[in-house]
Amino acid sequence: MPSHDIHIDGGWIAQEYLINFMVDDTVFASYFLSYGTDIVPPFEIPSKEGHTFVGWDSLPEKMPPNDLQVNSLWDTNDYTMTFYLIGEVYAQITQPYGSAVEAPSVDVEENYSFSGWSPFVPEAMPGNDTQYHATYGVEQFNIILPESNDYTIQPVVEGSTSASYGGSYSFRVIIADAFDRSDITVFANGIEVAPTGVIYTIDNITEDIEITITGIKINIYSVTFKNEGYNDVVFQVMHGQILSVIPEIPNKAGYSISRWDIDLEDTPIYQDHICNAVYIVTKRVDFYVSGSGEILASGSTIRQFQSIEYEVGDVITVTAQDGIGKFLYWVDIATNKIISYDYSLTFTVATNFSYRALFAPYDDEGFTITYLNNAKGIIFSEFVEYTEGYDIPEPSPLPGFTFMSWDKTYQEVMDAHDNVVVSPIYQVNPEVFTIDITNSYGVSGEGEYDAYSIATVTAYDRDFSYWIDNNGEIVSYDRNYSFYINYNAVITAVYGEDVPALKAATRITTFNKDYDNNRLTFYAERSAHYQLNVVQSGIMLTKIDYIGESEDLFILEDEINVLRGICPSNVNDGTYSLAKKNWNYESDTWYARSYLIVADGLGNQTTIYSNIVCVPHD
Repeated sequence: MPSHDIHIDGGWIAQEYLINFMVDDTVFASYFLSYGTDIVPPFEIPSKEGHTFVGWDSLPEKMPPNDLQVNSLWDTNDYTMTFYLIGEVYAQITQPYGSAVEAPSVDVEENYSFSGWSPFVPEAMPGNDTQYHATYGVEQFNIILPESNDYTIQPVVEGSTSASYGGSYSFRVIIADAFDRSDITVFANGIEVAPTGVIYTIDNITEDIEITITGIKINIYSVTFKNEGYNDVVFQVMHGQILSVIPEIPNKAGYSISRWDIDLEDTPIYQDHICNAVYIVTKRVDFYVSGSGEILASGSTIRQFQSIEYEVGDVITVTAQDGIGKFLYWVDIATNKIISYDYSLTFTVATNFSYRALFAPYDDEGFTITYLNNAKGIIFSEFVEYTEGYDIPEPSPLPGFTFMSWDKTYQEVMDAHDNVVVSPIYQVNPEVFTIDITNSYGVSGEGEYDAYSIATVTAYDRDFSYWIDNNGEIVSYDRNYSFYINYNAVITAVYGEDVPALKAATRITTFNKDYDNNRLTFYAERSAHYQLNVVQSGIMLTKIDYIGESEDLFILEDEINVLRGICPSNVNDGTYSLAKKNWNYESDTWYARSYLIVADGLGNQTTIYSNIVCVPHD
């Protein structure tokens, strides 16, 4: 206490209180103010659907000494509903927001209908001006379509199931595949409706229409089995039914397999069918395996021998598989010629074949040596040990050529230490042959040619038909006819004659008598149109008179009395030969005939034979 009286004044701090600005039951803005300070309302103006903000209720100027809640004040807005009928204003309603409203009624004219306002009119006035359009027009009637698995109704106007008063309704009747539409009758409310083409139309509609259909019948189909020379067998079959029996096909001489061209066994019938008898020729292919290997043919593994029947025209691929031995080549057993060095051999079945797959042993002591003639025929094939060697075989004589050497020397063969194939090298003998063309104009190509060169003759006139030789035999249908020449030729270009659909020809051109080597060699040509595929060609020989003198008997099918040589090439134009070794010219008469098997674009094969050439004994 000091030594005098004192006066002390108190110091105060104003308290803060919460003020809430409310829009209905929701706080719009909220903050704290000190007691006695000025109250400033929120800067942002609140909004409320269908109302206009008026202010804040009982808002003091200064902050009182307590929390404060201030409510918003609002005026209710008026809004207008506008109703349109056929594009014109029909009525308007102006009322406060949220007040109950009632859509105006519409006076409906005769044959017209009113089905409401669009969009739907609410029960209370919305918070904005709105527009409504009457769904008003000519009265609509329902089209009641039948439901059936047998048919469907297809309206011309897709999806339409109603029609206007006095209007029309058009539709098609789509019959299911199993049924016959020929006797159907269409009714509209029991009255028959006649079609115009395939369209049914109901006119002047004044009520709901129910469509009904009668006369639907399940389809009956004819299945006819035809076989040339026999009466047709005909079955009547309901849609979806299966034939109870398939007729048997009679046997036919010369054919090994017969079948109907359409297989209907256990097959539901959904349409008319004509089944024709098909007779199929099969040929036998004999597969041999020489050495320790195997071949895969038509799903079979063959290690020694197997004979398989194929249909003529089948394209077959067989594959060699190395085993204990190594694959060397494929051999045509009939001619003893190498036909392929590839593991896979593909051929078209045309005649009976015999093929051999040759395998050489894996052996460190030696190898397989094969010597060929000019036509890839095997004249020597043996396993040779390195220490022993071998004797070089004599080459086959080749008429018109001189043997020069083998394409590998003895030392080259022995040094190879691997399987070896040796081929001959020939030189053509100097000789000149001539081509005489009997036509005096419109042709070219006659003159002299070196032996075994390619000769070409050409016919220029548009109505060219074919070339014939001096025996009248057709040699080619190609106006540019090319061939290897080894004979003097006399040919004629024929014009203006009918040409067969199958443009292919073959002939024996000449033959050579080699008395020193007892060999008789025949030469042949083939010429096939570019639209045909050559399946096989070759030369046939026989020395049996009654066969050689008969075109009906001297054919490929006689494998016992007829020898056959096959040309390894299948190009459309070619020249080839066949030699008969051990020819006894003093006693044997030989007949020769060339053949050509071609296939069209559908694979259908045709065999063409040449004229028969006879070489009598001396």
